[in-house]
Amino acid sequence: MSRNGALALLFVALSATAGCATKVSNTVIGEGPLPLLSADDGISAKSRECPATISVTDESVKSAPLTDIGNQVVRSLALEVLQGVGPEITEAQSESELQVVVKRAYVHKLASSKSAVVVLSVTNRVSAESTVYRGRSVGVNWWGTQREYLEGLKLAMQEALGPVAYQLQRICAA
Repeated sequence: MSRNGALALLFVALSATAGCATKVSNTVIGEGPLPLLSADDGISAKSRECPATISVTDESVKSAPLTDIGNQVVRSLALEVLQGVGPEITEAQSESELQVVVKRAYVHKLASSKSAVVVLSVTNRVSAESTVYRGRSVGVNWWGTQREYLEGLKLAMQEALGPVAYQLQRICAA
């Protein structure tokens, strides 16, 4: 291949990656959405009550490339998403009405891409119902830095907690 041909091929490859976007997805595993609403999404008097408190704990085991971050970093990402949705956020899990537990938080990295995954368990203490939420963010791995991995983790956290935050806002605003 000639030098000009190689440069043209390189240009095409680089211009193709400029348009790459981060893809996010959300999965709800369990009986349905957050155990605050019924399956038919009709807000009954019983399920309409806004929980007074939310607690967030991180039980995930950190593996590379997240080994340098502590549990407080992942927890703070969840708190950032839940901030202002209605209920007070508390430190005491045993006293909270809605318990969010981070079960898994990891980033799978390849040379050119990264996939951040968050798995959460959300439990309504009053009804003892629990639902598992999974968020995923896939994007280009430009530099392989801790900051990139945390940004991907934050997007995955937003996707996992998006349905929870939306329903809490609906219930608590009423």
